[in-house]
Amino acid sequence: GGPMSTEKVTIIHSLDYVIPGTNQMNDYCAITFNEQIANDIAHGKGPAQYKIMLGFCSWQPGQLEQEMDILIAPTSIKV
Repeated sequence: GGPMSTEKVTIIHSLDYVIPGTNQMNDYCAITFNEQIANDIAHGKGPAQYKIMLGFCSWQPGQLEQEMDILIAPTSIKV
C-alpha cells in the first residue's frame, strides 16, 4: 500500500465541466485525469467545485486487512 505515482493528478469535480476523458461517477460528480483540467482551473475556466489528488494508494488482496490487524490490537484496558 501507500502512495504511488505521485506525479499523476486526479481531479474529482462538479458536473459543470466536461472535456474528453471526463467520466461521470454519479449524479453529483465526475473524475478527470487530463492535464487540461488543471490548466483550466488555474485560469478560472475549470469546474465550480473540485478536489485535486496526487497519486493513489493500492493494496494487494488481503494486504489492507493485514495492515489493519496491526492497528487494531486487543487490549486489556477498560474505559
